[in-house]
Amino acid sequence: MAGKTFVTLGVAAILSACILQTRFPAPVVAGLVAFAPLIVLNPSVYFIAFLLIRPSLDQWAEINVLGTEATGFGLNPASLASLGLILMCGLHLCVNPRSVEAIRRSAPLRSLNGVFFFWLLFASLSFVHTENALNSLNDLARLLAVALAVNYAVIHFGGSERGIRKFGAIVLLSAIVPLGVGLHQIIAQVDQFAVGTMRRIYGTFAHPNIFAAYLILIFWTAWFLAGHSRTHRALRLGLLAVSLLSLVELYHTFTRSAWIAFSLSLCVYALYRTRLSKKVTNLAALACVGVGTLPFVQGRFLDLMPQVGQRMMSSWEWRLHLWQDALGSLREHPFLGHGLGMFEQNWSDAAHNDLLRVAYEIGIPGVLAFLALFAVFMSHASKAESRETEFDRGRKKIALCVIVSLFVCALSDNMVRSIVVLLYYFPLAAVFVQGVAGRLSSMESAVIERTRGFQRPVVAKHTCLLPG
Repeated sequence: MAGKTFVTLGVAAILSACILQTRFPAPVVAGLVAFAPLIVLNPSVYFIAFLLIRPSLDQWAEINVLGTEATGFGLNPASLASLGLILMCGLHLCVNPRSVEAIRRSAPLRSLNGVFFFWLLFASLSFVHTENALNSLNDLARLLAVALAVNYAVIHFGGSERGIRKFGAIVLLSAIVPLGVGLHQIIAQVDQFAVGTMRRIYGTFAHPNIFAAYLILIFWTAWFLAGHSRTHRALRLGLLAVSLLSLVELYHTFTRSAWIAFSLSLCVYALYRTRLSKKVTNLAALACVGVGTLPFVQGRFLDLMPQVGQRMMSSWEWRLHLWQDALGSLREHPFLGHGLGMFEQNWSDAAHNDLLRVAYEIGIPGVLAFLALFAVFMSHASKAESRETEFDRGRKKIALCVIVSLFVCALSDNMVRSIVVLLYYFPLAAVFVQGVAGRLSSMESAVIERTRGFQRPVVAKHTCLLPG
């Protein structure tokens, strides 16, 4: 106990020292320093707070609160929040024997952590060729934060229907500010991302594409809770309203990749593990929806093609040109890559294809690990269980829809660079595939519930936090 206390105070001191070096107003600094030890003493508080506010921090990505422009390195508020996640939640996972045992007994976490290990290993090896070690270190910390968030979320929210619903509710609560800002941008026609004649909304995010990917996740989370929650009818209607609002704002982001990703995930939801008669009905409904929405989206897709008399390259031509040049440079360092975060620095632009980005930055083994991560998620989401309930089938179908959406977005966008997206997609999918494995007895479930939240863990003999 004494050792844990000293470690806790040490981490609190480090956090306080970092806060004192930032450019926050003095009252904010004083408050954060005062509450730093309390937050560290209970990492669950920090983790939930992190999930609730992280989407609202993305808009300040260009503001460095720690570091200087002279050194060429700085940390924005979102980076500081991720650093706190690594220090507090990561430390808790390492020193808490119950957490270690829970990770060992969770089949999804064992598979995911194996892939995360190799992904982080290849990312570390890419430092051999990096031209900016500090920038690469910052990106490595982001990937580590995602892996820790997956483990922490599964341990504290996976394993029971109540925990799954609670985690889904936290994700939805994180969308209050982004959805409100996005709605304000639509109604007031202000603070929009102008591209030609289009006015794209971006909520509290740095770019409309990131906001669009986040909205897909919010839609499926709200849709799941509305259909599988034991709540009052008014609350279910509210959840359906959130789903509808997320679709309206998704349209106003004018993000082609997100539209395609959502359409494919909708097909997965409508056709996967459904009766043949229902598949036919769902296909007919999807066809009608597609025909109805075509006039509203066709203009955005026509932008991909070259126009008559147009001197500049179209969006599609520009991306093909960038991809061809980047693919040619892979031969320089095919196995160790050019270093994390080096694509933007070397090409002065984003990759708009995460497979290409990962291959360029950490090599072919790294992109194989990246693909394996999606394969593991899809494998666990499509695996049938004994004594499977309607809730189990629903959560797995939603996890599959979420992962398919992310993968499709990654093919033509920059999801790996947008860590805020991964911090919600991967933990939510992991919690949903962990599910209620083995269908615990009422006594075991009660003991597990006592280990959650802010109480001191109480675990009965022969019982673990997560079932195998």
